[in-house]
Amino acid sequence: MSDQIFASLEKTENLNKELLSLSKRVAKAGDVFHVDIMTMAVVNRSLELSEGFKLLIEDRKFLCAAPLLRLQIDNLLRYSATWLVERPDEFVAEVMKGTAIRKLKDASGNKMFDAFLVEKLSANIPWIPKVYEKTCGYVHLSESHFHHVFSENDEGKFSIGIGSYSNDVPDSIFLEAVEAFNATTYEICKYVYGWLKTKDGSIDLAAHNKKIHPTPKSRD
Repeated sequence: MSDQIFASLEKTENLNKELLSLSKRVAKAGDVFHVDIMTMAVVNRSLELSEGFKLLIEDRKFLCAAPLLRLQIDNLLRYSATWLVERPDEFVAEVMKGTAIRKLKDASGNKMFDAFLVEKLSANIPWIPKVYEKTCGYVHLSESHFHHVFSENDEGKFSIGIGSYSNDVPDSIFLEAVEAFNATTYEICKYVYGWLKTKDGSIDLAAHNKKIHPTPKSRD
């Protein structure tokens, strides 16, 4: 595993610490709202996914790590929906009852399917559509999984390998995955900051937004 990957995983740890710090500040900022509960659920899920993702990356289990990146994007999509509805507390209350977010509507009457949420986010996060589509291919059995067991040489001969004989994933791809995970977590942090700003107007949101985080690079 390259030094770049380890350095990127350190950023993962720092983002987790920031999420924990933010969640504590949200909890202490006045009354408790339904959106607070949504925030805590997202942060908790994010932290658990992050721990699992880190272990799988270190163990070079890419086919297991990639779906966790997709689940982290799922955190971002569903949390961002809270900002699209007319009455956030009522929206969260419905989600807590078990209503699927895709069955709920935004303030303009649009049902919030994944594709709709991805499109809305892409206005400010241009890399989201490509990374979302790519990681979906690792959640469901697809051509992405075939590439890991099937290979062909210059002479047209092919081989199939599974387990320890499957095609190794280059470090550059692992690095892309970690950077994408970190970038997604960073966007979640921005939304948590936004909610904290709503609850406590003294928070300097502009200072947070000055932090620079790398944009993930995804393969075509």
